[in-house]
Amino acid sequence: MIATHSVKMFNARFKNSPVSARIERVPENVICSKTINMRREMWAAPSNSADMKKYREEVAELPEDFVPDTIFPGITDPQIKQLLLPIDWRNDHYVSVTPVPSLGVIHEVYTRLYELELPYRKWLIQPIPAAISNHGEALVRQGGAVRMLRRGPAKIQEKGSWKGDFVKLTARCEGMNISSGMVAVGFPAITAIGGYVHSLERKLGQDIEFAFGMKSADWISGLKSFGRTIDKKGKKVKPGYSTEEIVSNCEIVLLLKTEEKQKELCDLLLNTHRLAGGSLFDVDVSIINDGIPPSASYLIDASSDIYRKCKKEGIDNLQAALKMYGMDGSWVKEKWHQPSANNGYTLNQTGYAFLEKPKDRAGSRGNYRHAWAEPVFSLINQGSMTENCWWFRENKKDNCGVFWKGRSAI
Repeated sequence: MIATHSVKMFNARFKNSPVSARIERVPENVICSKTINMRREMWAAPSNSADMKKYREEVAELPEDFVPDTIFPGITDPQIKQLLLPIDWRNDHYVSVTPVPSLGVIHEVYTRLYELELPYRKWLIQPIPAAISNHGEALVRQGGAVRMLRRGPAKIQEKGSWKGDFVKLTARCEGMNISSGMVAVGFPAITAIGGYVHSLERKLGQDIEFAFGMKSADWISGLKSFGRTIDKKGKKVKPGYSTEEIVSNCEIVLLLKTEEKQKELCDLLLNTHRLAGGSLFDVDVSIINDGIPPSASYLIDASSDIYRKCKKEGIDNLQAALKMYGMDGSWVKEKWHQPSANNGYTLNQTGYAFLEKPKDRAGSRGNYRHAWAEPVFSLINQGSMTENCWWFRENKKDNCGVFWKGRSAI
């Protein structure tokens, strides 16, 4: 079929049909299929690669003003990811969400990074040419790879003067997933950090704000082994690999702020062993009162910068983000091949926009209502710790998704 979103984009092993839909409502400063001008919205996404030619011809014949039919498949593959996102967690109101990437958004990032001559990390999703069509037309057009913004921790020279009350966790995290929705590489997704923090909220019974910083990151090359597969004859056994994650060994700082129960929160953190797919070692947890946090590169929500640039230059959200990532062309002019330590802008996955109103669906995790949802991204910056570095979860009253937002964007 032809579609707008597909779970097979990054993982051809999934046997679920694609989605054809548009986001109805979303925060105006995020990057997603509703807020950028995509050169292609519809793509051939057949379940069987043998039908690729047929559906590519169908897409080629679509008129410019074509409005896609809304199609939501059932959950036919039990292996596809389902996340439980809180709507009203105190009353056990959750939605089971299956993230499904927008083919148009991934292709725009891939194309514009090249057109603007910006530094990027090219990541091979499918190394076997004959198998690329199993992922759909978008990945075929991209030669089986994606391009991502790349950015490591900026060199923060000053410790900063901000003081406050918080609970501090510092640790060495090995194997942390730093591929944020396969759009940017270098930091774990805010959604991953926020998901972990919510698990603490449930145990503590309190809302928690968080700030996340990194002192260093050592990217690990190569593919991650996930198991073994057997050939058709059932004889040969060979390792299988996952290309959905890029991992790093990092030194991290996680600051948590809650109104009370700080001691209980410390006890929970001392029993923490995993974060964003990585394993924690040398964990140190303490309660800080009117103190200065450790020096690190803290992530800051820079969504308001997108708003100002879009309004000033009349460009879409993605173009504004990329221009700030590229320092308005400085990288091109000076022919820099490495990201500048003085520029901390990049993208990060900060939420999920519902493509449909959550509904009862067979196979939904925990029997909660289910929704197909598109990952959305925000422009972030880096700096020493300030009040702007705090993040919190924002639930829209119209139930259009779940998003994490920084204090600097309020």
